Amino acid sequence: MALTNDVILDKALDKACRRIFADFIQNPLLLLREINLQARLQSIIQEELHVVGYPTTVPAKITKVKPNTEKGWNSPRYIPLQSTQLEIKISGCEINSENKAIKAIKGRKGRTDAVIFKNEKKVGLTREGNGALDIISCINLEHIAAAIEIKAAPSHFGSIPEGLREDVRKLLKLKKCSEEQKQTLQAHFLYFDKSLSIAEYESPVKPKAWHKETKKPEKPEKPKFTIKRKKPTEPFVHIWDIFDNEVRLRYAVEKHLGTVLFPFGR
Repeated sequence: MALTNDVILDKALDKACRRIFADFIQNPLLLLREINLQARLQSIIQEELHVVGYPTTVPAKITKVKPNTEKGWNSPRYIPLQSTQLEIKISGCEINSENKAIKAIKGRKGRTDAVIFKNEKKVGLTREGNGALDIISCINLEHIAAAIEIKAAPSHFGSIPEGLREDVRKLLKLKKCSEEQKQTLQAHFLYFDKSLSIAEYESPVKPKAWHKETKKPEKPEKPKFTIKRKKPTEPFVHIWDIFDNEVRLRYAVEKHLGTVLFPFGR
């Protein structure tokens, strides 16, 4: 029986995430900045998509145009897009299942670090009025097969852990929104902790359990989550990081009353 696109994509992403963490563990300062790791992961994902037979490009078309851009503007019916794109705003979650407005899923600068497009139908693009190639970065959730956040920062630094938790919350919101729309979405959070000691790079500074809430209570409207070691049945986000010089995969789910966070160990 032929594998579904979702299963094929899962295999590609699992291999890609393990590859980039293996590279990081071997040479943690090869790529100094977070943006370099994002670009490297994009390249690895494209390679792994090709290996498993998932399209490395998907068809797109301009479905929306801003005012005054209709007359005299031409575009081909078929526009090839690379399947993996960086810095994309995901729309389509402005209302919930009860048709009530919800708080926008913004994240850092309103963008998700990386997305992988579905290939079932053409991706809808929106063109601005500043030129034929002026396509905005906002894509509807219905066209997104996977949403990925990639972070490289020290967990020991005061404000960093809350920023990391906020990204996980955003991915969980996207998962929930996707399920309400009866769609499938994979969500991955990759964390390269700069407070780690790896190989010859050592310091007395220890990484913090960034996923745990601080003693100072966070705003009550912010949803909480818990980390599980085994793949859960409820909607989850893949959590990738490093523990004991090895890549570690865990799963984040919404936290319910009575749920206790796992310790920072395995």
